[in-house]
Formats: sequence, C-alpha cells, structure tokens
Amino acid sequence: MNLEENRQFHWRLSSIIAVMLAVGCAGSVTEDQPTPVARFMYRPFTSTTYYGITQGRVQQEFDGQLAASDFGLRFYISAQVAAADENLESVLVLDSITQLAGLQSGILQSQLDSARGATFSGLLSPDGTLHSFAGSDSAGSVARELADRFLSRFFPRIPADGAAPGSEWRDTVETRSRVSGADNSVLLFNHHQAVAWGLHRGERALQITTQTDYTFHGSGVLVGQDFMLEGEGRRHATHFLAEDGRPLGSYAADTSEAEASLTAAGIVIPVHQTRTDTLEIVNH
Repeated sequence: MNLEENRQFHWRLSSIIAVMLAVGCAGSVTEDQPTPVARFMYRPFTSTTYYGITQGRVQQEFDGQLAASDFGLRFYISAQVAAADENLESVLVLDSITQLAGLQSGILQSQLDSARGATFSGLLSPDGTLHSFAGSDSAGSVARELADRFLSRFFPRIPADGAAPGSEWRDTVETRSRVSGADNSVLLFNHHQAVAWGLHRGERALQITTQTDYTFHGSGVLVGQDFMLEGEGRRHATHFLAEDGRPLGSYAADTSEAEASLTAAGIVIPVHQTRTDTLEIVNH
C-alpha cells in the first residue's frame, strides 16, 4: 500500500475497532450535604448543548515493523428529550465537528462538512436504551460512525425503575453495525454501580461507574483487501446524571487487543488500541 492507502487503512481500522464503545468526559465530584436517598430517572429536558472529544491511537505490527496512527475528533451536539407515550423521544443533532489539530487520520474535510447538522432520533426507554435509533438521510459516513460509536450510547444504562446510590446491576448487550464497509458485532458485559449523589459542575448529580469487558468480530473490505478482525477489550467509564434527568458529563478510557487478518495475503496483523472519550454539558 502507498502512503495514502496506508493512512486510509489505519483510519478505517480504527473506526471499526472504535465503533464498539464510547462515552464522554467528566470532572471531579464534590460531596454534597447529606440528602434523602433518591433515584435517578430519565425525564424530558429542553435542547441542551454538549461538548465532546473522542481520541486514541492504533498500533499495528507488520513484518517486524510497528506502525502507529492517531485519531481524534472534537464535536458539539444538541440533545433534547420529550415525552412520547410510555417512552421518551430523544433527538441528537451534530452541530459541529472538527479533526483535532495535528492529526492526519484520513478523514476528508468534505466528510466533516457533510456531517454537520446531521440529526439522529430514537425512543428512550426508562433503562437508557435507545430504540429505533436512526439518522437523517443527509447524514454522511463520518456522522453515522460517530453515531454508532458515541451517540447511540449517549444515555448510560440504568435499572428500569431508576438508579439509587449504592445499587449495582449487570447487563449483557450485543450490537451489530456496519462501519467503513465492514460488518461488525460486539458483545459487551457491563457491571454498573451507582456511587453517590454529589456536585458536578455546580449541579447535584448521581455518579455511576461502569466496567465493561467485551469481545468483537468484524469482516469486510479495506482499501481493496478482504479482512477479518477478532479481538477483546476493557473499558472503564464514569457518568454524572443530574437529578432533573439530564446527563451532565462522562469520561471513558478503553484498551483493546485484536488481530486483523488479510485473507488473500495470509497475513495476520496484531492491533493494539487505546481510546478516551469525553463529554461535558455546555449550557445549563
């Protein structure tokens, strides 16, 4: 592969691996004064702006040589939730998106331009699951990949009857998607814990931590070559949820190991990826 093909290969491979997970940023929590135990539950809220960054590094070893590719996107989204029968209806709009300075990830400026304004909507169930989550017809490939890896998990999972301090719960989630011409499946084993009510960015918020162990599989065509991808990883995430039903912010750190097999050439490439995802509320 020439330099441009290699850059495209790195970006698309990182996109395929990254599609498994993502969430956002958080700061420190200051303990609030003792208050009666209360459960967090999702509730309607008006349009609210969030600032996010997803970034990481993919390292691949081929023929004794180590190649590294950095990726990173900065974006603003608007989110709102309205009442809709027994569920809630969520609308997420990608207001702006830019590539982090100094990174050559293979994304074209025209792709970033077409991603701006993309709208995604779905029904939000009490446990944080987004059903029938889909984007507008004008949403381009970059917007759809960001939706798969980030927006579809904007609302962290909680018990259907709400999350209370000290409670723990587990769930298993299987997702399927198509990213950069590849069909992918991910199996996630999540362990959640509601820690305590405190203050985050001046608002009373429930802190929830999540540890996720996952496996993933992908296959498709990258830069004209058939490939298969198998791997596993672990993610640690912290979420802050306001008592009025809004997400306030989150932070996640993720590490995965995989093997990418180029079928025709009989080549197996070890792949190591690290990634962080941050999210913070802007106006509140």
